[in-house]
Amino acid sequence: MDSRRLVQEWLTEYKSLTSADISHYAAKLIKNEQIVESLSANLADQSSELFDPVCSQLYEFYRSGEPELRMFCLQFVPTLVWQYLWANATHKNSGRIETLLLGIYNMEVVNNSGDARVYSYTIPTLSKPSVYHEPMHQMALTESLLSYQRSDHRTVTQGPYPQIEAVDSQKRLDMLTFVLTEYNASIGLMFSSSLKACCTMCSRVCTTGFSEKSSKKNGNLELKLEKSPNRIQLSSLFMVEMLTAVYFCMFNGFSDLSKTALDDALFRANYELYPDVMLMANAIKNSLTSNPSGVPSDGPIGIDVAVNPVSPKVRRSAITTASFKASRRKETTVTVTVESVHVSHNNTDQVEGSNGVEEEAPTQQKLDFLDNSESDV
Repeated sequence: MDSRRLVQEWLTEYKSLTSADISHYAAKLIKNEQIVESLSANLADQSSELFDPVCSQLYEFYRSGEPELRMFCLQFVPTLVWQYLWANATHKNSGRIETLLLGIYNMEVVNNSGDARVYSYTIPTLSKPSVYHEPMHQMALTESLLSYQRSDHRTVTQGPYPQIEAVDSQKRLDMLTFVLTEYNASIGLMFSSSLKACCTMCSRVCTTGFSEKSSKKNGNLELKLEKSPNRIQLSSLFMVEMLTAVYFCMFNGFSDLSKTALDDALFRANYELYPDVMLMANAIKNSLTSNPSGVPSDGPIGIDVAVNPVSPKVRRSAITTASFKASRRKETTVTVTVESVHVSHNNTDQVEGSNGVEEEAPTQQKLDFLDNSESDV
């Protein structure tokens, strides 16, 4: 079916639904990859006559409250972000896109009761095992260690976020960063067309307005800094969220596109002197030397890590039931030689924990007594 005709049928079908049919429609629509590709192609062209109706219907989808319809709208976030930033850089009208993105932001910063939403995260520590690593050293299970394990965590909170009524140059990137965070939270459920658009968006927003990205001479990175009126302003937080999505795409079918996007993001981070973005981009790039992407063993979550099996042996430092058993009695032999006569005396040490007094060795009087006894016999 023609892409344009498919989009037109999609626009008319939703308007004819009753409230009871929306849930069944949403469950069916979220699995339709063909309509996602057709809508993505339509949203890539702002001059299309169907562009504004599509944005309006996506806004209605998000307002409906259906989880499947909201997830369907998030499929187009990369395309919408690029079109919105490009329209602002070229001073074109972007009212429909801004309304949709602003609606997503305002509906996600509050919960169902209308209160400001606060996000909390627990940062893991390397001293505790996880699905990605094992601790460096196995420590003995002691009371102090248990207390340390219970308290060794750090909780980070984000929010509350203010609602935005009108978007200006200062609030624009804050809004887009939050929307991109919502996209990354569900990136594992996105179709391949959405992941491809994400890599393309990253490369475009980072390199638009530069006559030449970079060149290497004598091992030094040289940037071409010719000013362009169409250069897109980016913040470090926005670029960090963008790299998070690119890293997932790198291990999920788009190795080449994501590596190009990574190089473009690193170039832009060096130009803007964003240390957090440079740290993240270089970390991803260096990790590819030991764990390259685009191989059959790529994991679905973007990381391929082999966890060593836990050793069944019990370490000596661990506390076990056997630790509390009494020490075995030790037997020693004291040998004294007097005038070619060998006298052996068995001396048994006391159980560990006694006063530690040992029996005395035979004295000269005892030896003389034994000598006289032998002569009598």
